[in-house]
Amino acid sequence: MRALFSYGLKKRKICDIINISLPIDRQVQEFRRRVSEQAGDEAILSGAKAAVSIIEMLENMETDQQRLDAMSAADEMLNRNMTAVISYVGKAGFGDAEKYIRDFRTWTRCPDRGMIIEISAVNGRSIFDIIQPFSDSVYVNGFLQELKDNGVAYEIQDVMKLTLPNIKLPWSG
Repeated sequence: MRALFSYGLKKRKICDIINISLPIDRQVQEFRRRVSEQAGDEAILSGAKAAVSIIEMLENMETDQQRLDAMSAADEMLNRNMTAVISYVGKAGFGDAEKYIRDFRTWTRCPDRGMIIEISAVNGRSIFDIIQPFSDSVYVNGFLQELKDNGVAYEIQDVMKLTLPNIKLPWSG
């Protein structure tokens, strides 16, 4: 079980909260530094090793119920400790086709009591998807106010209730 948690704890040190009392240009610089740090070979290899360890541990369990229980425990730990995730996939590399693309999205599951901000970029535009498991718009409104206060033009493309299929496949045949 310890292997399930070790990657998340290491990553948390990199992703701790950026000091919002810093001027916005310093916040941006710090965020970019942290993204670059996470994208380094060592961090990527460490993440891959952790993923392989988790998969091997799950495969070595005898029953699907043991696997589901282990992942449920990991989810509970993450939900207790994670309030927000910023996921930056970077600039799209669609080449000549990019001029025809308005946006692209990469959605992932957010913490049960937190939120996730998915950021991507294509054709000179940045796309932010704010995904949260609650309907209160206080964080979204605060983010939009920050954009406005800093002279950043934006467009709200859509607001929707996100529904994902609850598909569970057996681990064994």
